[in-house]
Amino acid sequence: MNNSKLVKSVFCAIAVLGSGALFSNSVYAADDSAGSKVFHSQDCTGCHGTKGEGIPGLAPPLKGSQFVSSASEQDIVHTIKFGRSGSDKHFKDLSQPMPAHPNLTDQQLKDLVQYLKGELQKG
Repeated sequence: MNNSKLVKSVFCAIAVLGSGALFSNSVYAADDSAGSKVFHSQDCTGCHGTKGEGIPGLAPPLKGSQFVSSASEQDIVHTIKFGRSGSDKHFKDLSQPMPAHPNLTDQQLKDLVQYLKGELQKG
């Protein structure tokens, strides 16, 4: 395998695994809002896609999601902070649980929810 093919293969493998480090800059962000920056820097894109479109078999779309549009901010914050697994999963057909993100600050969570309910739904 030549170097060019090896580099492409490694890049594709990392992209498929959802490395947020490669996709966390504003080039891939829908906008430069604080919530968009949290979405892209916390590797939400690794499962939910760079535009919130979801990844079949891994994670549901957030864009156009009935849960995102109708749930209270507190319910969304709870889901992000504590994740969903086992009987708490909304999408039982997906093999992976929603991982918990307990280290986000209250401000990051507020910004993220605002982004999910606002700009992400428009973009």
